[in-house]
Amino acid sequence: MEAAAVILCAGKGTRMNDDSKNKVCFDCAGIPVIKRIISSMRAGGVTKFVIVIGHKAYSVMDCLDGEPGVVYAYQKEQKGTGDAALCGLRALSTVGYKGPAVVSMGDKIIDPGVITNLLRKAGNAEAVWCVQPVSHNPGGGRVVISDGRPYGVVELTDAALMSLADAPEEEYASRLEKLGLNEKKAKKVIRLAKEQKPEDVKTLAGKKFSSREILGTKFANAGLYCFDVDQAIRAIDTFGSSNAQGEVYLTDALEWFSENGTVELYEIREKDHMRTYSTKSELRTMGVGFMRYASDFISDIRSGLKDNEFVRLYGDEAEDQKKRYAGILEKFIECYGDKKIVITRAPGRINIMGRHIDHRGGSINVMATDRDIVVVTSPREDDKVYLSNIDPVYPDRSFSISGLLSDADNESWLGYLSDAKTRDELEGNRGDWANYVKSAVLRAQFDSTIPLCGMDMTISGNVPASAGLSSSSCIVVAVMEAVSSLNCLNISDREFVELCGEGEW
Repeated sequence: MEAAAVILCAGKGTRMNDDSKNKVCFDCAGIPVIKRIISSMRAGGVTKFVIVIGHKAYSVMDCLDGEPGVVYAYQKEQKGTGDAALCGLRALSTVGYKGPAVVSMGDKIIDPGVITNLLRKAGNAEAVWCVQPVSHNPGGGRVVISDGRPYGVVELTDAALMSLADAPEEEYASRLEKLGLNEKKAKKVIRLAKEQKPEDVKTLAGKKFSSREILGTKFANAGLYCFDVDQAIRAIDTFGSSNAQGEVYLTDALEWFSENGTVELYEIREKDHMRTYSTKSELRTMGVGFMRYASDFISDIRSGLKDNEFVRLYGDEAEDQKKRYAGILEKFIECYGDKKIVITRAPGRINIMGRHIDHRGGSINVMATDRDIVVVTSPREDDKVYLSNIDPVYPDRSFSISGLLSDADNESWLGYLSDAKTRDELEGNRGDWANYVKSAVLRAQFDSTIPLCGMDMTISGNVPASAGLSSSSCIVVAVMEAVSSLNCLNISDREFVELCGEGEW
């Protein structure tokens, strides 16, 4: 069966606090989110994709360049999810598509099994509506059900506004805080409540519901749907925007299909079957779910699954390097246990002019050697960094990111380096191998809008020191790669080069 998907990627993603590109283009465990979404949907049975673009549209198109089966629909103004979905559905209708259409937000990576089941259910109803337990999605719109029949969705902000009907103004803020509204949404709801006293009743498909009934429902809207294209267009064309957000809500479609068509609910029970994010911290947490354990990499190496990669990197020395990598991973497990990891590496460099990378900001003519620094890293929930090295000459080390920053001027990187406490600390540890790790971690922290996670780290290097092969730069680069990957920093190559150079300096 032919199946299509409409993926909504036109929003600004303001909570990411990074407008360098569209939210869906940020890497998640090394792969852009939108590519993960499409890959998962393909595995679930989707063959055609309409990507609804708007804000930073060029970044989405650039990210998906060469991706087969993808076309674009442009949402000129930010009028809400309903308007965005309508743009994509009309694009499908224009090319004569008549099959089922999955509609999803661009910040959700969905398990292929969910997509398969959703398309299977589409044979029995004009709309299949995905829901989650409220505990999995406390900020989601509430799906109102009575006597087994779904009546509609009420956005949390609208239900919150209703709940203020019997409250004095001085209690507005505390009541909204208990409901979990963020500061921005709470201010908007309070303003609306003061402009016109809200009513504690909502009519859905001809039946009245109170805010208590709505907020007491067990299901939250999952933001994933499957529609008959023509019926969905017909439905959305009737929607208005008289709500707390002043937008066209796609969620109003549930009430319309409840009254005018056929609708089924599909519960996504497993939380990790739908991973979503709104902030960089949430993206970082989501990325861990796609990482693999150290023992998995050892199995891949010993079974030969990584042979081509080792030959590509090391040529005739591939077999020796396989043993080396297995040893690094075993050392990591010995030190920290079997955890989810990333592996990063940086080769030594030769330059005929004798110039070092750290002296020239990366702008040199170099040749990579087959000697390198390899780093195995796992994220921690605190901000502690623990270091171990294959070579016993380099003793174990540890430090706290916040601890290193708290004792000195941390308003800027140059201010931090110039502070007397920083200089004393460096002087007291001159030549210590951990300084190169600290340089990458601390410089990245000054450039990051979120606190970096701590790390467990095992390092192996065979680049000769003091030989003009940039051994110190290799440590900084390999560690910076790990920091960037684990924290979803999503920095450009130029920014990466500058951070490494400034950190080492």
